[in-house]
Order: sequence, then structure tokens, then C-alpha cells
Amino acid sequence: MATRTDHLFAPRANSVKEHDAVGSGFLIKTDGVHKILTADHVLDHLQVNNCYFTLNNVRFPLTYSLAKRNSTRDCAEIMPTLETIMHKETFIYFTDARRDDLEPTSSMIISGYPSSKNGLHADRPDAVQHACCLLFNHFEYHKDTDDLYFHFDSRKKMVHPSMFEPRSIGQSLPYLNGMSGAPVLQIMKNINTGALTLRAVGIFKEHHRKKKKLLVASTLSQFSSELIALSE
Repeated sequence: MATRTDHLFAPRANSVKEHDAVGSGFLIKTDGVHKILTADHVLDHLQVNNCYFTLNNVRFPLTYSLAKRNSTRDCAEIMPTLETIMHKETFIYFTDARRDDLEPTSSMIISGYPSSKNGLHADRPDAVQHACCLLFNHFEYHKDTDDLYFHFDSRKKMVHPSMFEPRSIGQSLPYLNGMSGAPVLQIMKNINTGALTLRAVGIFKEHHRKKKKLLVASTLSQFSSELIALSE
């Protein structure tokens, strides 16, 4: 399963050649419209010139004058430029739509790019970027906040290989800085072939380390409607 996530870069302080990975994101098509989704607080790090985002390791200048921000739910939409959509490379995008031939599972993947493992350098333009892909077999939905919760204990003694999807970099847990804005991906099973695929259902936004030890994500509207219908 290819996770197809993207990341956003801002200039490193006191450097003319380096950019830091300040957040993750993903390209989605809803109602016929392409959007880049991320966490709202990620855009706070991009209030400077010379910022970039990448799609399939192709770098684009970040222009988010057409951004729709929601600080309450900590999610944001960036409308890609025509240059991006018309690029010679065909970008693979997620969808949040249900398909009759796909059976949903309770398993989810959060796939993003930790700052400590990623960055851009002018002298190394082709450097490989490294994703961290966390696998969860259970989640909770809170209707009042419209959030998805994933129990997550990051203490070293609690980290084990089954927490990581095979595409993930290594099996040790990096700091999650830079993961904000990553897609929450529901694993779907084709009822005819048994093949697995991924559907975007949320946007990862924060890590609660202390009391409840949770990862928290905003829920995409289509998935919210489905969860609410199931509970009624």
C-alpha cells in the first residue's frame, strides 16, 4: 500500500541553503476539486517567503493565498496552483469517498514526515525523504469535538515493531514534530480480490503525551457522517 503523503518546508533560521520540514500534508480530491490538506497550526510556520511543499518528491513553491483555515478544529485546505495540477507528472491523490466494492476495517495508518528525519538542502536536492507510518487497530471517535483518538504510549519500553507499517523508516520511534497535518488512512479491503487500499478519513494534529497518551486527529466530514450514522 503506497501512502502518498507530502510535506511542507520553511527556511531554516540563519541558513540560505537549508529548509526544515515543518509539517506534513496530503493531496485529496473531493467533489471534483483538488486540495492539499494539513493542520492549521502548520501554516503558522509558513508565514515567510521561500517555502515549499512536495508531491511525490517534486518540489513546488508554496502559495497559499487561497487557503481555508479552521483554527478551532486545527485543519486547513490549500488550493494547489494550476502549475501544480497541470504538472507533467501525474500525481496520485487520496479520496474520502466510499466505494461499494471496498469493505472498511478498523485499522488505520498515520503517515507523515518527522522533522528530525527530513529536510531540504540546496547541495543535495535529490536526498531521500523518510516517512514514519504508525499502524493502529483501534480508534475512538468523539462526536462533541469531531476528533479521532488513538491510544499511543511513546515510552521506549512500550514501542514494538507491530506499531509500524512496513514502509516506515526503521522500527524506532522518532520525535513526531513535523508529523502534524499527516493523513489518517483507513485500511480498506476489496471484497472481490482481497486487495488492500487506503482511504483518507482524518488529519493528524497533536500528540497528548501526559495524562491520556493519545494521538488526536480531525475527522473528515464524510467519515464523520458515517460514524454518526452508525451510532444512531
